[in-house]
Amino acid sequence: MNLFNDQIEGLVEAYLTDTITAEELAVLNTWVSASAENTQLFERIREVWFSMSAANRNLVFDSHKGYQKFIKRVHRAQRKSLRSKALPFVRLATAAAAVVALVVVGYVGGRHEVESRFEQIVTEAPLGATSQVVLPDGSQVVLNAGSRIVYSQGFGVNDRNISLCGEGYFEVARNEDMPFVVESDHMRVEVLGTKFNMCDYAEDQEAAVALVEGKVDVTNRYDNIHVEITPDTRAVIDNRTHSMSVSKTSASENVLWREGVLYFDEEPLADIARELERCYGVDIAIENPLLNDYKFYGKLPSRQLSIGEVLEILSSAGEVDYSIEGRHITLL
Repeated sequence: MNLFNDQIEGLVEAYLTDTITAEELAVLNTWVSASAENTQLFERIREVWFSMSAANRNLVFDSHKGYQKFIKRVHRAQRKSLRSKALPFVRLATAAAAVVALVVVGYVGGRHEVESRFEQIVTEAPLGATSQVVLPDGSQVVLNAGSRIVYSQGFGVNDRNISLCGEGYFEVARNEDMPFVVESDHMRVEVLGTKFNMCDYAEDQEAAVALVEGKVDVTNRYDNIHVEITPDTRAVIDNRTHSMSVSKTSASENVLWREGVLYFDEEPLADIARELERCYGVDIAIENPLLNDYKFYGKLPSRQLSIGEVLEILSSAGEVDYSIEGRHITLL
């Protein structure tokens, strides 16, 4: 996709002038992550824009006119690079550096001022659905039902920090100079570039990270103790005892939910009920306390089964009965 088609140019302007909507930001993120060249070019444009804003911070600054002047300069740099048969992105980087040099006075203070006004971006997956997000650095996140992430509009400028509530699968673009950090209520995960699944719902008794590829550093936020885990390893924090344990696992099975498959590895019925609530958007009450210790092992293709069919499977052993009233389910 060419940067300077009308749609993308308009989105870049909206982003830089702080008028972009959530839907437009999603489109821009998709374009940025489409190639390394797009990512590099966008970062250069953003850096230079911060500089221009800084230079004009004590003036009445018309952001729209400022952007139009700025983009004309970029156009000129691109046309010049094409005439010289050089790589346009390399030439643009040189032009960007020149602009930075011109407005270096007041740059640092102005940039901090701009960054202090960054908004928080919230992305959620509603109950009964998953959601996919492409971050500005090209990293990808898939959110499980009832989950959300929060990150700064300036993600990737000085840090790559994300707050997670719920469950997410992360494919992180590698950056040796800027770690990718995910924090939840009970744990902190730091990576440079890897694939992992992280689950920390507020109502669950455990928080866990399962590593698919690479390596991650996991910190228990209760006591600040951390461990480094390797592929097919799972770090679990018990939210009752505050202890952390590490064990071998099949990471591919831990992320089956992305394909619409519920995977239970001897999970208590209480935990299964919470997963079904999120997956199907229902309320489940366990009336018989003896059922709380009932455990289930298996895989359920939730996209092909109704909640009624899932309950039939769970009750097939003869120990669980149920009643359904609309979206309310009681396990008897």
